[in-house]
Amino acid sequence: MNPESKKVKRILRKYVKIMENLRKLKVVRTEKLVADLGESLACKYLRLTIAVSPNNKGYDCIDGRDRRYEVKTRRPGFGKDDTYAYSFPVPARKKFAFLVCVSLSYDFRLDRMARIPKKDLRNYSNNIVLTNKLVAAHPKWIVEDNVAAN
Repeated sequence: MNPESKKVKRILRKYVKIMENLRKLKVVRTEKLVADLGESLACKYLRLTIAVSPNNKGYDCIDGRDRRYEVKTRRPGFGKDDTYAYSFPVPARKKFAFLVCVSLSYDFRLDRMARIPKKDLRNYSNNIVLTNKLVAAHPKWIVEDNVAAN
């Protein structure tokens, strides 16, 4: 398909309008739709406040006790099956109290959200994979789990 065809241009204009509307609704702040959506969901479910700047180093949100939260969001790519075992990077040397891992479905629905205290991340050097087995071993981490409900 020609990227300059009328059909492609029409679809791209719709995309721009969608992003503008999401920005007006304060769902997104940057061009990173998946990351911004994950942060918005974390704020909703955990009653957090989004960081003043989207470029804060080391955290994305804070709670009522001024504890910092780093949010990582994953969503399956084009043509990939939904999977519930996403690998989330464990941020090194960042000043946060909790890592929030958000798993979205291909159509942007919330599948799973986990809030993991930083002290619990010591056993994971680079990545943490939220498998069903790991979730079962740490039920207190889970904020929302639509995977288990399906």
